[in-house]
Parts: sequence; C-alpha cells; structure tokens
Amino acid sequence: MEHDLDFPDFIDSERYLSLDQELSEADQLRAMLSNLTRIHLLTASSYDSFDELIHQYLLSGTEIFSLETGIVSQIKSDGSYHVLDVISPLEVLEAGQIFPLEDTYCKYVYQQQKVLGIPQVGKLSFMAQHPVYKNLKLEAYLSAPIYVRDTLFGTLNFTSTHSRAYAFSEYECSMIQLLANSIGNYLLLRDKEDRLLTLNQRIKTFVGYVSHDLRTPLSAITSFSAIAKKESEKNEPNLSKLQKIIHKISTASEHAIELTHSILENAAISTGKLSLNIQTFNAKELCQQSIASLEQIQEDCKKEVVLHCDAAASMYADKKRLQQVLENLLINALKYGTAPIILKVKSLDCGCEIKVTNSIDPSKATTEIDHLYSVGFGLDIVQDILKAHRSELLVKQEDDHYHCSFFLNNN
Repeated sequence: MEHDLDFPDFIDSERYLSLDQELSEADQLRAMLSNLTRIHLLTASSYDSFDELIHQYLLSGTEIFSLETGIVSQIKSDGSYHVLDVISPLEVLEAGQIFPLEDTYCKYVYQQQKVLGIPQVGKLSFMAQHPVYKNLKLEAYLSAPIYVRDTLFGTLNFTSTHSRAYAFSEYECSMIQLLANSIGNYLLLRDKEDRLLTLNQRIKTFVGYVSHDLRTPLSAITSFSAIAKKESEKNEPNLSKLQKIIHKISTASEHAIELTHSILENAAISTGKLSLNIQTFNAKELCQQSIASLEQIQEDCKKEVVLHCDAAASMYADKKRLQQVLENLLINALKYGTAPIILKVKSLDCGCEIKVTNSIDPSKATTEIDHLYSVGFGLDIVQDILKAHRSELLVKQEDDHYHCSFFLNNN
C-alpha cells in the first residue's frame, strides 16, 4: 500500500551541520537564526489578503530552502489539486491550475498527513515513474500539510530540478511546518472574520425586518381599536360589524405575538437548540391553516393564495415548524410578488414536493428582486427549519415567475 512507502527520514541538526562543508558552523548557525527571524516577521506581519500572504511565504521559502519552485495548494474533497499561487522558473506552472491529486507529489503528503522531504526523487523507485518526475524532472521536494482546525486544507511545498546531496534536516522540517501552520491560522482567522461579518449583517437585517413587521400588526391593532371604540359609542346595535372589527384586532395581535415567538425560535434555531416533533399529518389541512392565518395580510395586499393539493397528500415532519415555513414563504410572496400566488403540494412515492409560485412586477429592479428572494429574517428561519428536516429551499426563476420549493421525505 502507498501508505507504507519508505520515505527518507529527516536528519538531526548536528549531523546536518557537519554534512554541509560550504559554510563554517558559525555561519550556518547565523543563517539559521536569520531564517527564524524572517519567519517570525512573516508570521507577525499583517496582510490585506490571502494572496499577498502566500506570495510572501513562497518568496521567503524558496530562499530559505534554496529550492526554486514554491506552491501553495488547496486539495478539494473531489480529489482535485488547486494551485492557489506559485513562484517558479518553470513556465508550465501557474496560479489557477487544477490537477488530479493523484498526478502530484503532494498526494503522498495527503496520504501520510505529515511533512515529507525527498532530496532525490529519482532514486525512489515508486517516485521515478510519477508523471511529475517524468515531465518536469523535479528532484528535491519538501512539503508540509496545511490544516485549518483539524481539516487538511492543502499543502505548502518547495521543489527543484536539482537534487540535494543529503537529506532534509529536522530544522528544515520544523521551518516549513511553521510556515504551513501560520497559513492555516490565517485561514482560520479569515473564516472567523467572514462568519462575524455575516452574523453582523444578519443582525442588521433582522433589526430591519422586526422593526418593519412589528409595525404592521401593531398599527392595525391601533386602527381597529379606534374604529371599535367609535362603533361602541354609537347607540346603534351593529354587533356583526363590531365583531368583524374585533376579530381583525385579535388576528393582528396574534400575528404580533407570533412574530415575537418567531424571534425567540430563530434564536434557538441559530444556537442549535431546535427540537422537532415529527409526525404524519394531512398536508391539505396544514396548508389551509397556513393560508387562513394570513387572511389579514391577503386583505391588505389585495391578493389571495390559491391552493392545489391532493386531499390524501400527507407530510412527515414537525407540523408547527412546517407551518412556520409555509407562512414565511407565503408572506414573502404576498408582500413582494404579484397575483396569482399558488401553493402546490405534489405527492411522490418517497415524499412530497411543496412549491410556492408567484409572478414578479417587471418594473422592479433585478437586484431588488434577487435581494427579496435570497436574504431576509423569514427566509433564514425557513432555511434553518428545512435543514433540520434534511431538506433545503430551492429558488428558481422562469421568465417573470419565481418558484420557492422544497422536498420532504415520508420517513
């Protein structure tokens, strides 16, 4: 097996110093100190971009290890090897290239999960037939894995068409590992920064949605309360009209309370505290309940939701959470789409497909439409609930129609 291949060992620093007769021991120690200082300055520096960081690391590495070619790669889960940046006199190598991992020396670093140093590749029988050696005759090779958390991101490697007279040292092994670890730490910090920026944007969006959506039901409560007060002050017994007004007040207040509950539930979902009560229930009944709960919004928007659902269709999910999903999708369509708004449930052998379709006002800008159907507090809740159900929301545009759909397994 390739995992058991015999790679050269790193030699200890004392023996390494005695092997190199070109410089005195004092000069070699000074060179080591200079290299350590250089690496310290690299790791302590601030970089505006990942591209700038890896370019400086490659430039320093080619000088520190006296190897002419330096590459930082990313290894994807599909087994592809992506060249993120390269410094090399070889014109066939350039940033952006993608190779099968199997066709690179770095496949051995990926398999061994450790630093490898090979002074003369051609002397190893299993390496002499490698396509890189055949095509480029890269002899000396030193490479370290780059980890982000505990996941192997890629490799930092240096090569040369000239072989080395003796093996790489433990000192050089430590040096390239320091460089690789520093790159991994940078990537980790960048990932954390990106997540914080995303979270901050979600908070800003959340505040905007809450301030807007709470205003609507609370304004309705205030307005209907004023009307109800005037009606009650009249001496005319018009109970049916008064009852309708009171019903609207009740509906609006319930919507405000539900929004408050949604805020708390979204906080629970975001922290992974969502628990599901999975059961089988009638799909049409749930859809009808969801549509009925949005009666006031349909009246305000002067739009209605049309339901197409088989009477016998069933869903296997958390009924309360699925109603949240449907209501959020329908509210989005009612507010930003044009009639007709269609809720369709299609029964399949292994589950059911739920789709909300509506038209788009062609006068609206494309960027505005994309914004409405890709972000938002309501859609965040939808995506999180569907993820808990091992599903996801798919948004598709066909001409001036938008389709928001998801699939539920029946077991």
